[in-house]
Amino acid sequence: GSPARVLMGVFSHAALLVGGGIAAGNLILAIVATQVTQIYPWRFVTVALLITSMVMVAVGVLACVVPARRALRINPTEALRQT
Repeated sequence: GSPARVLMGVFSHAALLVGGGIAAGNLILAIVATQVTQIYPWRFVTVALLITSMVMVAVGVLACVVPARRALRINPTEALRQT
């Protein structure tokens, strides 16, 4: 296992979790938006959706840095087994 493969293991697992969170959050936002569009225009809701999605991706990537660095310090075979 190369370092690139270890990083792919760590970041692919995080991508699944963050992607699921974004999908669930966007679904909830869409449901709520249908109720509040009389107060806020759809453009505001769309911008809110994009901003929250970008923030979640950024937080997800930052949250992977420490585990990825830790995984690179141990034996690659062991690191892949833990992901």
